[in-house]
Amino acid sequence: MVFRFGDHVLDLERRELRRGAEPVALEPQVFDLLVYLVRNRGRVVSKDDLIDGVWGGRIVSDSALTTRFNAARKAVNDSGAAQRVIRTVHRKQRPRTAIFRRRDIKRYPRLMGILVSLD
Repeated sequence: MVFRFGDHVLDLERRELRRGAEPVALEPQVFDLLVYLVRNRGRVVSKDDLIDGVWGGRIVSDSALTTRFNAARKAVNDSGAAQRVIRTVHRKQRPRTAIFRRRDIKRYPRLMGILVSLD
């Protein structure tokens, strides 16, 4: 399965992310995080769901999560400051994660979490 967003291609079978024609080097967990976010687009994902889905329920520190999210942002040419692709917001002081297309964000203006735009 292949997902395309912006100038990126996420190829699940080849376990590869490309920006244009160039492969982007990723640690396995960062790749798995991107895959999890893409596969769960359109729904809000809790931190617990993320840890179960990407880390198999192992204990993961907040700093490890932050490090992996920063690496994922860098891989898709984003940053914590710009947040064009992966955006962090809070709902009731609990971070959440989701992937939405921009048009979906307009339909769900009260959703908060880490929003990933595939447009």
